Amino acid sequence: SFLRDLAADIPEVGVRKLNAACAYGGPKLLVETLEENYALSIDNYAMVDFNGMIQVVDALGGIDLELTEDEVRVANDYVRPMCEANGEPFEDHEITRRGLIHLDGYQAVGHARNRYSGSTNDFGRTDRQRDVLEALFEKAKDGGIGSLGDVLQAVLPSITHNISDGDLI
Repeated sequence: SFLRDLAADIPEVGVRKLNAACAYGGPKLLVETLEENYALSIDNYAMVDFNGMIQVVDALGGIDLELTEDEVRVANDYVRPMCEANGEPFEDHEITRRGLIHLDGYQAVGHARNRYSGSTNDFGRTDRQRDVLEALFEKAKDGGIGSLGDVLQAVLPSITHNISDGDLI
């Protein structure tokens, strides 16, 4: 995980926050920036926006994660505006309790965006993002290859990537 606020020398742009590479040149420039600044070799990428991630989580039937009371409060602070932007009733996606919770797409994305719970700031957010991704990968592994193929067909239009559809499947 790379923190989005890290200073990085973006080719042909200059030193900016790492997430600016994507704004200036999409995932290809972000990959180039990561490779040049951190001596990495990245073969493939996949990028999804908030709405696409909501679709991915929902297509897999949601995920189960443990949330603290503070994480619930902050996640809901993200869920509300996402619902408003998409014309969805907040009450249908509001997280109403702490503990082990089955999260829908709005809730999972709200949780992954949280950088305000505890004292971990962006480090906590990357932990939560990894938790969401790991839960999604586990959910995908549990599904049959046919159902996973159906999920990929449904969500592929929401994902920007340089991986062949066959390799993704």
